[in-house]
Amino acid sequence: MNSEALTMVRFPQSMTRFVAILGMVLLLAIPAATASIAAATSETGTATGGSFREVARLAKQGRFEEAEALRQEGLSAGIHSPDDALFLQGLIAVNRGDAAVAEEIFRRLLDADSDRRLVRLELVHALMARGSFTAARFHLGRLQGAETDRRLSAYYYRLDREITRQRPWGARFSGSLAPRTNASRGSSEDVIMVGDMPFRINDEAKARSGVGFEFDGELSWQFLLSDTTTLTLAGFSRGVAYDESELGSIEVGGNATLRRFLSPRSFFDVGIERSRIYAGGDPYADNVTGLGAFSFMLLDHLQIATAGRVTHVDYSDHPRPDGLRSSGSVRATYAIGPGLALGAYVSATRDRSGYDHQRFDGREVGATLYAELPFSLTAEVVAGIGERSFDADYPGQTFARHDTYGRVSTRVLKRDWAIEGFAPAISLSYEIQDSNVAFKTYDDIGFSLGLARSF
Repeated sequence: MNSEALTMVRFPQSMTRFVAILGMVLLLAIPAATASIAAATSETGTATGGSFREVARLAKQGRFEEAEALRQEGLSAGIHSPDDALFLQGLIAVNRGDAAVAEEIFRRLLDADSDRRLVRLELVHALMARGSFTAARFHLGRLQGAETDRRLSAYYYRLDREITRQRPWGARFSGSLAPRTNASRGSSEDVIMVGDMPFRINDEAKARSGVGFEFDGELSWQFLLSDTTTLTLAGFSRGVAYDESELGSIEVGGNATLRRFLSPRSFFDVGIERSRIYAGGDPYADNVTGLGAFSFMLLDHLQIATAGRVTHVDYSDHPRPDGLRSSGSVRATYAIGPGLALGAYVSATRDRSGYDHQRFDGREVGATLYAELPFSLTAEVVAGIGERSFDADYPGQTFARHDTYGRVSTRVLKRDWAIEGFAPAISLSYEIQDSNVAFKTYDDIGFSLGLARSF
């Protein structure tokens, strides 16, 4: 047999020995590998080295000491980051019944990163456990606005229904001291020219500063008529009262709103509202308003909200005849995350209140920003530009006033300084208006410091 044939014969024998040796090695290695995997699984809950799910499972089963021990082991071994370990500590706390501790932990994590959606969801659970249903619904709304997963969106909707069942009533209130440089929104000029004729502006029409108390409060009760339909009854009071009573106005009233959900993220409202406005401490107007709204999601993150109102105005004891006011708006809000949203809006108002020969029309476009910032700060910014026109026909002449204006306002809330759910809030606003009627040209700076509900 030649060497080539010998090689062909011996090669299979070598391969056989190689396979046999490899098999013996594998037989010896598999038990050790299996033991290692079992140990890793026992410690971390997964074969990939993370005990996150196992700690969560133990916490939900009420095995809190085991969950805490496993959490500590994972933190010491570097399996968990400090933030993950802190989250698991909050998860153990909320399942153990320490909802206050859990809330503090979850809020601390959200302060560092407002886009942590699982943290915000567990904060909702902690708030519900504490009975803070208004705050829970607020954070649930932030999650719903930024959610793209339909299953999670449906879960948020079911949670909202559960909140309504557990706490059908709600309350909100904010109040602040509000000094303004031009509370009367009048001219700073003493004399204006109309054509070639000078006219002196009386003190009532001139700019007057003032320090007011601004407030906005509401009590409501929500009835769950079906899984997709709610009826809300509410009473409200809002306005601003100045040290000079004739500068302020207060509105007091109530409304009933029927809401029908077409999907977890789309709904329409129909309702009616009755209110009375007081100006200078005296009744000024009684309003009856019909309202409607439709809100829906577009492209997952974009919420489109349309609203319209038609109001019959009765000017109470004033000789001015009744009138009709209508308004409408479209708002688009893009949720970059639960803690960051950009918006834009357009609105229009038409007023035929009073005399048939008088007409008022207004239009405005603007942008909004909502941002949850580090250091437990929440910032809201609104900026808009618009125009207003007022026309009146008199015998032999027509009076036409045209105003253009711009305004910007911002409010900053310090969430972690809350006392009984109320936190300090600072607001700053600026408005400037130009008019073809000189005494309606003005600017105004406003500042307020007060308390608002902290969610």
